[in-house]
Amino acid sequence: MYNFTALKDEVIAELERALMVDIGGGRGRALIAIAEETENAWGTEAKVGLQDKPPVLDSMPQESIPSVEKMTKNAVAAMIPTSRLLIGDLVIPAMTKVGEDMSPY
Repeated sequence: MYNFTALKDEVIAELERALMVDIGGGRGRALIAIAEETENAWGTEAKVGLQDKPPVLDSMPQESIPSVEKMTKNAVAAMIPTSRLLIGDLVIPAMTKVGEDMSPY
């Protein structure tokens, strides 16, 4: 995974800038892992966003992803010249068998 802890000084210096927006992030598992790695953005009020289709976001109670802003609009508009774009893709099999790992679903 990307070393998000290396961004600490930049995040603290620019709290108005989002630490991360997870596009197509589903239920926010990546954001939760990053929050744990960065000790909830080093105790700051740094913004973290989750962008997905409205039915996906509407199916999740806000308390399941605390301090995460749900977004349905284009996140590119929030980017600035020094923003980073990280692409983490996962191919999910169409079918699974009983007893197999269900975590991607």
